[in-house]
Amino acid sequence: MPRANKVLSLFLWDPFSRYIASVANRWTSLIPPPPRHPSDAPRRVLLIHAHPLGAASFNGACFTTAHHGLQEAGHEVKTLKLYEDKFQPLMQPSDIKEYFKPLAERDEADAPDKAALLRYVALLKWCDSLIFVYPTWWYAMPAILKGWIERTFLPHSTWTLPSPSSPPASVVGLVPCLENIKKVGVITTYGSTWGVIRYVGDPGRRIIARGLRPLFSRECTVLWLGLYNCDTATQKAREGFLAEVEAYMREF
Repeated sequence: MPRANKVLSLFLWDPFSRYIASVANRWTSLIPPPPRHPSDAPRRVLLIHAHPLGAASFNGACFTTAHHGLQEAGHEVKTLKLYEDKFQPLMQPSDIKEYFKPLAERDEADAPDKAALLRYVALLKWCDSLIFVYPTWWYAMPAILKGWIERTFLPHSTWTLPSPSSPPASVVGLVPCLENIKKVGVITTYGSTWGVIRYVGDPGRRIIARGLRPLFSRECTVLWLGLYNCDTATQKAREGFLAEVEAYMREF
């Protein structure tokens, strides 16, 4: 359902239709969320890229296209390129031993990348929209992105355990601490067909749409853009996907 369909976009600007589309999207991310309303304020977007070849890959072209579309729409964008950051995705012994200790209180001698983790958490607290750009390998996100989630989505920073005095827990049993995030986007490339991904269950989508989203605002929606059969896609198909990415980012 390409966002270039202006008739559909105008229809979804109707308050009731937007509400229905948002509810449907929170039920399943297979249904796209409504487009940005013209009266909406610009967003604060954290755009994350995870591909070892960076700009030299088609996935890198997706990242560049998304960045351009968001800027053209007037959003404030901060980028995070995990490979360029040389992020260490492996959980360290200190990560486990001090897992439930607030990150700021961890011993720096046992956590050499503490400053980087604090910066990542600060970016999550700053943004109101979060977009991941990555290739889907073996049906899920690359290890570096999975490791970033494991090492950055920490207790006290992004969620807490429920207690008698805490707000209600989300559907995943955790109390969300990132209610500032109201929209999530994913731009990914798949080597497999749509049918194979559906058969396997699309684990990457489930992690983000069902596992992470409950840590965000209750009203948070998920926009999922995927190019299937990427390894054998024609130049026309790739260019069409990039055009779709830019169109969606302009209305994100």
